[in-house]
Amino acid sequence: MPYSQKNIYKRHPMNTREIGKFCEDEVVEHLIAQGYVIKTRNFRYGRSSELDIIATHNGVLHFVEVKARSSIKYGLPREALSFDKIAKIKRTSELYMNFNNIYDIELSYDVAEVFFERNDKAIEIYSIELLIGVL
Repeated sequence: MPYSQKNIYKRHPMNTREIGKFCEDEVVEHLIAQGYVIKTRNFRYGRSSELDIIATHNGVLHFVEVKARSSIKYGLPREALSFDKIAKIKRTSELYMNFNNIYDIELSYDVAEVFFERNDKAIEIYSIELLIGVL
């Protein structure tokens, strides 16, 4: 679902972590506007395993990985997901479901691609696209 042209600006300069959080916040707003219910954000297990967004929609539990890019010079955001990262996402999702006693629900592993531009004054998000079930 393409992101409506909203012209979102944030102070600049921002470091990589701040940009990532900013983009995740915008994806959460986008999902809520589409009728998703956010269950949790940044679920961590250990030092290297994290699920960005966990949400439900129409009886499906969605594990959403957010990937943001300012250009496609090094490929599309979804292409930054290695097989190792995908395996970690799936293992961590199983742990999340076990910790929360979640069984018998349809699952979807999704990627939210965020494209943004930045200049010397601001960052503008111009596209959020949710790719359902791509992992």
